[in-house]
Amino acid sequence: MGLTDAQIAAIDKRGRSVLVSAAAGSGKTYTLTKRIISKIIGDENNPPCDISRMLIVTFTRSAAQDLREKIFKALTEAIEEHPDKPHLKEQLLHLGDAKISTIDSFFIDPVKENFDKLGLPANLRLADSSELGEIRQECLTSAIEEMYSKSNVCAGTSLCDINFRDDFLDLWNGLSSTKQISKINEYLIDIHKNAMTTPDGVETLKKNAEKLKEYADGDFFACPIGESIQHKAITTALLAESKFDYYIELMKSKPEEDLVLEKYLPKFEEYKTACISLAEKCRGTYSEAKNAYEKFKLDDLRGIDKEDKTPFAEECSDAKGNINKTITTKDGFGKKFLFRTPEEIKEQLLLTARYNEIIYEIIASFNKKYSDYKEEHGLFEFYDMPIYLLRLLKDESLSVINDMRSKYDEIYIDEYQDVNAIQDEIFKLIGGARKRFMVGDIKQSIYGFRDAVPELFSGYRDTFPKHDDPAGKNSDGCTIFMSENFRCDTNVIDFSNTVCAFLFEAAGKSLNYQKEDDLKFGKTNIPDGYVPPKVQINIVEDLTVKPKKKKGEKTDDTPDAGEAAIISAVEEEIPREIILCA
Repeated sequence: MGLTDAQIAAIDKRGRSVLVSAAAGSGKTYTLTKRIISKIIGDENNPPCDISRMLIVTFTRSAAQDLREKIFKALTEAIEEHPDKPHLKEQLLHLGDAKISTIDSFFIDPVKENFDKLGLPANLRLADSSELGEIRQECLTSAIEEMYSKSNVCAGTSLCDINFRDDFLDLWNGLSSTKQISKINEYLIDIHKNAMTTPDGVETLKKNAEKLKEYADGDFFACPIGESIQHKAITTALLAESKFDYYIELMKSKPEEDLVLEKYLPKFEEYKTACISLAEKCRGTYSEAKNAYEKFKLDDLRGIDKEDKTPFAEECSDAKGNINKTITTKDGFGKKFLFRTPEEIKEQLLLTARYNEIIYEIIASFNKKYSDYKEEHGLFEFYDMPIYLLRLLKDESLSVINDMRSKYDEIYIDEYQDVNAIQDEIFKLIGGARKRFMVGDIKQSIYGFRDAVPELFSGYRDTFPKHDDPAGKNSDGCTIFMSENFRCDTNVIDFSNTVCAFLFEAAGKSLNYQKEDDLKFGKTNIPDGYVPPKVQINIVEDLTVKPKKKKGEKTDDTPDAGEAAIISAVEEEIPREIILCA
């Protein structure tokens, strides 16, 4: 099988950082391996590279080992193909020491090598998963108690202190009314972990509070939360428009439905136009969108007497009512998301900012106590390593960043859609503007539980020009779309594209799903007369969910023996949690 134009570009592109948006089944690992081997072999324009001067990282040990084995096999084949290049045999010897590892493993080594510069003990070790649980709770409890003491001591001393006391108690009482104390602690620890995956650490919470204050002074749709609601307001209207358009085309295909064509078709065309107008009005300010949804009204659908209604006419009438409900009823979008006045939203943003500041104080105190304990006892957790490494890289009095930049000629990062903010910052610092080769697929981000930020991947994809764009030939980076899928039949690809385009549209600008993200059919050597099987969708119902009782209806919510056996069998086959270890 020959290489596609996109694969060739991914292998050959030099002198710039490269982002490869590699769809499922597009030969990502094959292309990555070919590029590495191509760099090692070299050509008349590019001297051969040493595998020891490449940093190659991915997310799991198995993926790193698989990549190492593929490079070994490709190197062995290259040695046979190029017997006149003795340095290839040297590369095979160097492969065992090459930096091909998980991201977590890569972060650990430079920290341990520079422990003294960080003030860490020489016997630093990874803490056992259960070793720090009790200490973590003690540090958090101590931080919360300090806040309680602060709110009591300052009571009545000044207006500012009174406001702090009241805001803290309001926040804590609000949390306590909806969660058990243990759940609140888990919530705060999760906030801490999330903050520590950003370059600014816990200071991110303080900066978020400042941003919320800034947002409060502007239009709600200008802030990230408001932007997502605006996007939903527009897509809700456009989805209604597309449903009306569907029925318009369906009516036109039924000439026998003369009354529907005469009475309902013109009204559905009016409804469609009204939905388009609603969507356009939502592209303005929050007040304009709120006003548009409040005033939106579809005229009654009349003109056909009940005795003259065909089943299709009934279907059209029901469709109009159901579509209208998504916009105008108490459960419609406007009533659920656009019910507050701009003044109320400003007040809520400012209050949220204040609560953010209080949570920041709790988390900052907890972080200090917890970090001090770990450092004193020579313990670390995986999420500590990027924090320490970033501290080393940003300390201008140290030579760590220059040493690491000069150590690697190119940095390969697989599954870039799953990196978090602090990992991205480290790779930017080490790789500079033109050394990174980043591979990923926005549709396959699975590490949300480890605070992956797929928006980073989509951000590079949107800012880097396409590799074949002449206007971007001098840019620091470029984007290559590898969209050909060599595994699946056309019907599976078409179905996947339809589903993904719809689902990712809900993410709006943050992921910015593009036409190039669609899969392309790439299979070759298809036998004559081959008919691909139909796409089959299996919907698995959760039998453990109790059915809702209708008013006055008596039901037995307990599954019978047969249902219980099915539930038990399913639970044995499908584990509740899958733990991915780096």
